[in-house]
Amino acid sequence: MSEPTPDEGTNALAQARDELATALKGAGINALPAEPERVTPPVALVSPATPYVSGTGNGYGRFELRERVRLVAERAEADVATDALDALICQAVPAIESFERPGPDGWAVLEVSQPYLLAVHGANLPAVDLTCKTTVKI
Repeated sequence: MSEPTPDEGTNALAQARDELATALKGAGINALPAEPERVTPPVALVSPATPYVSGTGNGYGRFELRERVRLVAERAEADVATDALDALICQAVPAIESFERPGPDGWAVLEVSQPYLLAVHGANLPAVDLTCKTTVKI
């Protein structure tokens, strides 16, 4: 396979976020490649993780890229919210890891955070963060 290159009018980092959103949408999850002002769950929000871009040790302009996929469920009782987050995780992880991207490296899910309450406009919404990685050429 050839090295991934950005589409016309975009860059490798933005294209990678778009790929994750596309993979999640393919699994039936409402996904956005940026954090919106208003969050309407259930939703997946794709944004940079830490570290965002780091060296891979192999040079040639290739870097490891990490993105965070924040899965947000609707407000509910704890047991219902936990079940909703579990269902989102079970949809998202295989969709991300099986997504066909150009180049030698696909997407990998490195970890899923412990569930937490995300404060959004006065409401506390159940959420988890997935840390994902791939390799990009910059």
